Amino acid sequence: MSTVTSDPLAELHTFGERLEKVQRTLKELGKALKELRPQETRKLRGRLERLHKLDLGLPELEQELKTVLARVEAWAKEQERSLPLQFGRSLKEAAEEARVGFLSLTAEPPTYFLDPFTLEADFGKGIARLVYARTTLSEASLEPKAILQERDKMLQALEGKSFDPESYLARLYQAYERSAPREQDRVELIDLLPEIALLSQSDDFRKDPTRENYKPYGRVRLAYDLARLRKNGTLTHQGKRLTLGTATIGTTKHKDRVLFLEEGQGRGQFYLTAAFV
Repeated sequence: MSTVTSDPLAELHTFGERLEKVQRTLKELGKALKELRPQETRKLRGRLERLHKLDLGLPELEQELKTVLARVEAWAKEQERSLPLQFGRSLKEAAEEARVGFLSLTAEPPTYFLDPFTLEADFGKGIARLVYARTTLSEASLEPKAILQERDKMLQALEGKSFDPESYLARLYQAYERSAPREQDRVELIDLLPEIALLSQSDDFRKDPTRENYKPYGRVRLAYDLARLRKNGTLTHQGKRLTLGTATIGTTKHKDRVLFLEEGQGRGQFYLTAAFV
């Protein structure tokens, strides 16, 4: 007489399902471990929390994992404290090697000057933001090489193919004449922007004003070109000098109306108006 009281095939299937669950969990664990990055401390903490919640069904492996995770968490906290200093040093060395002006501006939040941009490092997200005229232009990973490559890319976009101060000032004066109700009136810079954008277009756009022929010209480009004019010292056209009116504390609250002109090394000032006098 048989002593088997249950279905052995059903038990085997149940065991197989448990093995499949463990296999899926281990696969998820392996993927999570590969995704851990010391530069991304916020993501790192999230990954660790996920690992803590995994149910492997293997007590010995779970205990070993908990021991390793405790060490990783302690290491991650140490990384958070030391990363800004290590990053600043490596970025400075890379900038000096590339002959790019560099300066550490603030420790909290970690901010640097990478000529002509301000660089904001977000160690929680593992990204660096390139900022010009108080506007974020792009992001890069927290790797000096990647940051310098992105910096070169953004600088080329701002520089354009060529820049002639005299020709640009003449276009700016023409844009001012179109915008000013009367001679010597002050005009808000944001009112000059669409005029100078139109005057900066190519002959192809004038012949066929389509989207494909339009060359973008926005606030950051205006701020960059004005800063270039001032640095070059080309401010007089037909006996009239370009003057910029600084923004008051009240007007700086409305960031869409004012323009921040960089003066180098993180310094600069908000301006509201322009005039030729």
